[in-house]
Amino acid sequence: MPIALLQFPTDLIGDILTLCYPFELFILSDCSKKTRKLVKSKVTNKWKIQSIDSTSIDLKSGYIKKEYRFTIVEYPEFHYQQRTLMIGIGIYLMYPNEAVDELLKDVVEVFGCKSIRSIKSEDFEEDSEKFLDLCQAIIDLDLQVEHMDLNSYWYYDCRDFEELRDQMEKSKKINIVRP
Repeated sequence: MPIALLQFPTDLIGDILTLCYPFELFILSDCSKKTRKLVKSKVTNKWKIQSIDSTSIDLKSGYIKKEYRFTIVEYPEFHYQQRTLMIGIGIYLMYPNEAVDELLKDVVEVFGCKSIRSIKSEDFEEDSEKFLDLCQAIIDLDLQVEHMDLNSYWYYDCRDFEELRDQMEKSKKINIVRP
């Protein structure tokens, strides 16, 4: 039997949301704009993005040791399936064209993340276009990146990356490590 969650007092809703896992909050925020706004108001500033690769984002809270991995899959039968990982728990999500930048925008919007601990360009070796889209999303969302490792050489040949790199270096929020 469905429960009319939005009809509860806001204090009680806040207590309920603090008991939820990030995956439950993320899925709940997909229900409507009102629930997304409610979830966002109750869980912001406690989550941090640990790392990003070409198909997944790892999220962690300061006081919880395990990580939560949001992974993009292309098969609908795996959508919203959860799995256990060595680092914590993972969930499969579907995004058009496996766009990790779109997933980043949703994760930042729902959890209010302001920073990313680490990004490695070598995780995007197969698809440099995704890396460029991700860099542009980071600039647009005004996120702080603690460590960006440009340990591969494909970006030297990429003219589109030069402009993005200059924008990222001008903002003192991104620490770029070169080989």
